[in-house]
Amino acid sequence: MHYHQIHHQCLFIVFLLAVATMTLASCTSSNSTPPYRDFTSELKCMNPYEATNYSYVTLWQRGVVVSQDDYENLYVIRSMRPSCTTFVLPHVDFQQYLLLGQAVRVTGCDVEATPHLQWDQSNQQLTFLVETSRGFCGPFSMKAEIIARVVWILIPKQALGANYSIQFGSPTPDR
Repeated sequence: MHYHQIHHQCLFIVFLLAVATMTLASCTSSNSTPPYRDFTSELKCMNPYEATNYSYVTLWQRGVVVSQDDYENLYVIRSMRPSCTTFVLPHVDFQQYLLLGQAVRVTGCDVEATPHLQWDQSNQQLTFLVETSRGFCGPFSMKAEIIARVVWILIPKQALGANYSIQFGSPTPDR
């Protein structure tokens, strides 16, 4: 008889632990980061640091693009590199998606720029951060350069809900 009581108590404890684990998992999933797609390579020619009108650098450091008109206005920050003269904006369905962009500058020979999102479910607030690190210049390099680019991400609107706000965090400092 004693064995069956211990067995039932153990099963009850396992059941309680399972319920507690599922409860904690549901709490953390409510603050889970919305899915996003890194769109940087698709918009590699949209860079205010390489634009023909350099004054846009001070005007455009980050942005939220919510409509086709806003999207087409990005041409003011199109790069003047020869490979970008015939650049055409890729299609984005703004009924379904938001486009976020943040400019970063790093001194080095290359730059790694990684987007990160933080989602605060209770305040319906999305924070867009970009982590940067400069590339090693190597033993034969004369000097590091200032490298600038824009990190772009697409976010499904449905993942954010109806009443959300967007905040931009500062890119990680040049290291």
